[in-house]
Amino acid sequence: MRDSFYKLGEEEPKEVKFDVEQRLGQGGYGTVSKISAGVGSKIRGFALKEYGGQHGTREAWAAFSAYNALKKAGLKVLPTFRISEDRKKVLMTLHDPEKVYTVDGKPRYKGLDLVEPPEEDKVHEIQNFDALIDNFFKQSVLAAEAGIGFELDDIFHFTIDRETKTKVDFFVQDLDLIALPMHTMSAAEKHEILKKNLNSSKSSVDFFLATHVKGDKREEYIDIVNRKYQKLLSHKT
Repeated sequence: MRDSFYKLGEEEPKEVKFDVEQRLGQGGYGTVSKISAGVGSKIRGFALKEYGGQHGTREAWAAFSAYNALKKAGLKVLPTFRISEDRKKVLMTLHDPEKVYTVDGKPRYKGLDLVEPPEEDKVHEIQNFDALIDNFFKQSVLAAEAGIGFELDDIFHFTIDRETKTKVDFFVQDLDLIALPMHTMSAAEKHEILKKNLNSSKSSVDFFLATHVKGDKREEYIDIVNRKYQKLLSHKT
């Protein structure tokens, strides 16, 4: 298969030849598949999201716009995010599942049952946890300063290094849930956005710690998150 994709600032799209390997998931906004595509002399894996329905073009463009706004504001986004020439699909980075596994920032259910991670996917300790959480909450501040709001709790996804089981990182994943400013925001409006963003971010990291960290360190990490959250919230109030 082949399609053409733009990134911000390009006048001409780049043709990409690819093979669809497997369906990764079906969401409220579209279908995500794992694809393999030629990049130079190498074959690399990417995620392809196809937006369906009568509003697919609008939703794909909204996600593309959100990506570029977040990147401009300095947030941690995926390295690759391109939109197809017909504005119905986006091509994005897919983390190598052999090196890291990716964790949603929100509970997932199978029927009425909460999907629990296997014990071997849980971690006992996280490297540089203080710095990780400082940078994590900084995303809320950077977004609010640009008038960008997080609509729900699963904006962020986390990655866990398979080899060390102690290297944890995060990135902004669900761009369909980003609210871009429709006008120039006042200081008061940005403040309200910040509070909402911090609450959303805290819910996400709380869920990660509750489900993917085990052992004595978990309570220590939860305490660090709570203290940093309260300090930042009171400082910005």
